[in-house]
Amino acid sequence: GEHGQGYKMAIDLLNEGRIGIGAQMVGLAAGAFDYALAYMCTRKQFGKAIADFQGMQFQYARARMDIEAARVLVYNAARLKESGLPFLQEA
Repeated sequence: GEHGQGYKMAIDLLNEGRIGIGAQMVGLAAGAFDYALAYMCTRKQFGKAIADFQGMQFQYARARMDIEAARVLVYNAARLKESGLPFLQEA
């Protein structure tokens, strides 16, 4: 790059990197969610799987919703970046 533009280039790279880190974390959360679901279905309490308790189902549904919301936010930031549009706030 041009002389004196190193800081700007570094910050731009960090901003782009946030999208990749977000994608990694969404994948990690989805994997943890799948693992937890399998555990909920096999763990028994009071004679039935803990996945059968409504309170656990509420928590499970909320976690799934949060993961999907994060996925959409990451996809939107990536879409803006690839389109050449401003994406700093979304990243």
